[in-house]
Amino acid sequence: VSGTTVIASTGTFTSLTGTTTTGTTANFISGLFSTQVSGTTITGITIGAPTGTFTSLTGTTIIGTTGNFTSLTGFTVTGTTVGFVSGVFSTQLSGTTITGNQISATSGIFETLVTSGHVVQNSLTVSGNLNVLGSGVFASDVTITGTLNGTTLTGTVITATTGTFTSLTGTTTTGTTANFVSGVFSTQVSGTTITGDTGLFTTLTGSTLHITTVSGLSPALICSGVVSGDASGFVIKGPLIILD
Repeated sequence: VSGTTVIASTGTFTSLTGTTTTGTTANFISGLFSTQVSGTTITGITIGAPTGTFTSLTGTTIIGTTGNFTSLTGFTVTGTTVGFVSGVFSTQLSGTTITGNQISATSGIFETLVTSGHVVQNSLTVSGNLNVLGSGVFASDVTITGTLNGTTLTGTVITATTGTFTSLTGTTTTGTTANFVSGVFSTQVSGTTITGDTGLFTTLTGSTLHITTVSGLSPALICSGVVSGDASGFVIKGPLIILD
């Protein structure tokens, strides 16, 4: 059957060719369309096309080498590479590697998260260990409920209930109680009360110097320089040894 226009209610064709074929319903077991196939609704078991433009594309399984979608929805979307300009995932987005310029998520579980620049606008909770290979800069307060360890800790103010330091340096170190096994202070150590088992001072000044030891043991005070008192005199209870 040939002609400029062929109109039929139904037809069975082994091969149907033409520049344009129109109709209310076209049922093809298979077909090859050199330019395009279009319509309000296109259904089939398998649709294989190098390219396609669809207002709505639905199906149990959609397989394609590449695809550009304004909106892509479904319970499961799989592929070797999925490149989205933007996307909203109501449940989760999973894969061996997920890359993008920006990932905005209310929550997420990542085995490994690698970023060249990571910005946390709200709170960051780490349930395991946090290892920082480079340096860390905090613009505001940092609260550590456990232990903070490091080779070098610097800051304008470090406030801690207790701390164990191999070396503690700074212009001013303040606290309610400071317990040092030993320490070297280049300028001074000052406070209302300074206590210790042993002290070695080049110059020792103060309003009151109170040194006690059990009688008969090692001398409580050993001075190799000049010892002087004030207007009230110089009073020593216990042994006094003055070296040459």
